[in-house]
Amino acid sequence: MLTNGFSSDYFTSSGTGNAGANNFFGTKCVIMAAETISAVWINFAGSPVSGVNFQAVIYDASHSLLKAQSIVNTTMVQGGNRFELRPPVALPAGTYYVGYIGDTSVSTSVDSSQTNSSWYVSSGTLIPGSPPNPLVGGAASNNALMFAVEFAGGPTSGFLPDNDPANTTIGGGGQTVTCSSTPSGARSVVYMAPQKIYAEVGVGGVPTNSGWCAIGIVSASFPFAYSMNFFQNKMCQVTDSTGVLRGSVSGTGVPFVNGDRIAIAYDCANAYLWFNRNGTGWIGNGGTAGDPVAGTNPISVGTPANWPVSLAAFGDTTISYTLYDTAASQAYVPPTGFTAVAPVSATIMNVTQAAVEEWMPIIQPAMNVTQMAIEEWGPLPSKNTFTMHPFV
Repeated sequence: MLTNGFSSDYFTSSGTGNAGANNFFGTKCVIMAAETISAVWINFAGSPVSGVNFQAVIYDASHSLLKAQSIVNTTMVQGGNRFELRPPVALPAGTYYVGYIGDTSVSTSVDSSQTNSSWYVSSGTLIPGSPPNPLVGGAASNNALMFAVEFAGGPTSGFLPDNDPANTTIGGGGQTVTCSSTPSGARSVVYMAPQKIYAEVGVGGVPTNSGWCAIGIVSASFPFAYSMNFFQNKMCQVTDSTGVLRGSVSGTGVPFVNGDRIAIAYDCANAYLWFNRNGTGWIGNGGTAGDPVAGTNPISVGTPANWPVSLAAFGDTTISYTLYDTAASQAYVPPTGFTAVAPVSATIMNVTQAAVEEWMPIIQPAMNVTQMAIEEWGPLPSKNTFTMHPFV
C-alpha cells in the first residue's frame, strides 16, 4: 500500500488509555494542505479482540461537525489498525479532531504529556456506524491519541516536498533532499506497508562540524513540523558527528564517506531495522553485526508492530541525500525476503472483443458470466495501464 503521506499529532511518550464504551475520544490534528483522506490509523495496546464495533471519525476544529467517518471494524489487532474511509474524503487545510467511537472498552496508545490537545465525550450512548452530527458536549483532555491520517494519491516515490521548505531543497524529481546548516530533513512519500522493505540512500558529504546526520525509519505519527530533537525521539539515529555509521547513538561504528550508499532493511511487522554501507556488512543494534534474513540483533525502532512508517533523512550541516526506493534504481540486491518499497508499473497486453469471446467458454462456467453480460459490457479497452503494488 502506498500513499502520498500522513499527518498526525506529535507523539512523544507511550502510555495507554481507554475512552470506554460508546463514548468519543479524539485528538487535534493539523492538515497543512488540502488532501484526500483515505484512512485513519489508530494504535491499540491490548490483545486482539473480535466481535466488536469500532469506527474512526473526523470532526471539525470545534469538535462539532462531522467531516469524515470510516467503515466499522469488527476486529482489532494489537498495534496499528487501519480504518478505511469509503469513499475517501477531500478535506481543506485546517485543524480537525481525529478519533474513534467503539461499543467495547479497549485500550489505546496515548501520550499523557500533552495539555488540552484532545476532546472527550462521555455519554455512553454513541453508536459506531452512526456518529453524531453535530457532536454535543464533552470536555478537553490532556491525553493524546496515537493516530495517523492517511492521504490518498500523489507521488509514490521520493521525498515529500513540503516537510521543511525553509531549510530543505527537494530536487532530482523528488529523489534528492539537501539540508541546510539548520536542523532539517525530509521523509519519503512512500508508506511502507506491513512487509519487509528495502531501500538505499546515497550520501552527498559528511558532517564536518559538531552536528550529525541521520538516516532511518520514522513513524507516520511523526509530524511535518519538527525539529532535530523530535527526529531523535522518533527513529534510530544511524550516524554521529564524525560521519560514523552506527546501530545506536553510541558504540563502535563504521565510517562512511561522500558517495557511499546506506542500505536500509526494515521488518514492518516487528519494527526491526538493519543497515549497511555499500551493500556489505549488515549492522544491527549497538553498531555490531546483524542479519535481516535471520532476524538477529535488530535495531528496535520503537514504533508499534504494523504501524505505517516512512524512510527519513536529516542533518544539521549542509548535506544531501538521494533516495533509491525502486528496484531499478538500487545498486545492491535486497536481502532474501525484502523488497524495494516503491511500486513498479506494467502494461496489460492488448485485449480484443474477439479474444474475450474465445476465452469465455473456458472462464464462463467458473465466473457464471452470461453472453448477454458480455454484450452489455461492450468492447473492452484496447490497452490499460495499471500500477502493481508490492504491498497490500
